[in-house]
Amino acid sequence: MIHAEETAIATMPRGSIEYFVNDDPIGYSIKHYGGWAEAEIRLLNALVREGDVVVDAGANIGTHTLALARRVGVTGRVIAFEPQAKVFELLKRNLASNGILHGEAIHAALGSEPGEVAFDEPSYGAHTNIGAVCMRAATGSGEGRLVRMETIDGRELEACRLLKIDAEGMGAAVIAGGVDTIKRARPVVFVECDSDGEAADILAAMPRDGYVLFVVRTAAFDEQNHKRNQDNVFGLAHETGLLFLPEVDAMAPPTDLPGVTLIRCHTLDDVAEALRTTPRYGDRTSHDRDPLALRKALEDLEAQNRDDIARLSFRIASLEWQLRQAEYGTTPSVALLEERIRAMEGSTSWRITAPVRALKLLLNRRRR
Repeated sequence: MIHAEETAIATMPRGSIEYFVNDDPIGYSIKHYGGWAEAEIRLLNALVREGDVVVDAGANIGTHTLALARRVGVTGRVIAFEPQAKVFELLKRNLASNGILHGEAIHAALGSEPGEVAFDEPSYGAHTNIGAVCMRAATGSGEGRLVRMETIDGRELEACRLLKIDAEGMGAAVIAGGVDTIKRARPVVFVECDSDGEAADILAAMPRDGYVLFVVRTAAFDEQNHKRNQDNVFGLAHETGLLFLPEVDAMAPPTDLPGVTLIRCHTLDDVAEALRTTPRYGDRTSHDRDPLALRKALEDLEAQNRDDIARLSFRIASLEWQLRQAEYGTTPSVALLEERIRAMEGSTSWRITAPVRALKLLLNRRRR
């Protein structure tokens, strides 16, 4: 049961949505910006048309489901899967409150074969990332919450235009359970992906004949957000996914959508490079994922602070020698040396060069 204090209702570009108030980042983004992953939604909306059938694997509370349902219209259909019971309850409420009768919410996970999976249920009233809950194989030991798992092929869909997958590491399994549908219906396939290993599994599972592969970068902060709030708490952060476009669609992919970058890839190495150089949470500049730029910045910083580093290094060596002498009973005393060390650590030079010393240590380790 969902408690009233756990949720709130916000208006979004395509209706209203009920969300968990302490969910971060989805709930936070809805509260402050009136939406979540709007750049990604723009891309997916550009790839579907009125009357299309869409599968939303990992629908959460329905941000994408609602947008895609509006896009395909009443002649289309959106089938949304969500395994967490409380999140599924909000998904159903959001479809109902927006009058979406052509959206079907299913309380199940999607995977490679029918069965059950388990997950650790979060505290929905506490500060948490509800969308980061991961499914795992059910062991029969009774640990965690159990939920039914279906396959896409098990639905025997006659048509499918878009398969959107956000399954927290289970993207490859979802594709494996939909290979027949993919080969028959030739849908656009979009899979959330942020690591080399996950990408390798997805590429191995995906039947790629007749498809063109892109890595998709979408900005976490939307400058065109519904509330026109320009206080960017996400910084340069981008989400990433793999987009498989049928060759006919790949001839003219959408390339002018705000906050969206498509990177054409041929091999896993191409994908890995695109993922590794994507700005993530905490990155402050466009070079934070560029090893060559980082090394050059470090060398420049070392050059600028070489005198301070040399002086402090000499001072450290001197104090270490005196400390060893003091430990064997000679003067000055250990207490006096500790006082001198504390004074040095509190100095302006010490504080200014702290990042340089840390980076130099890292660089030296990498050179070994």
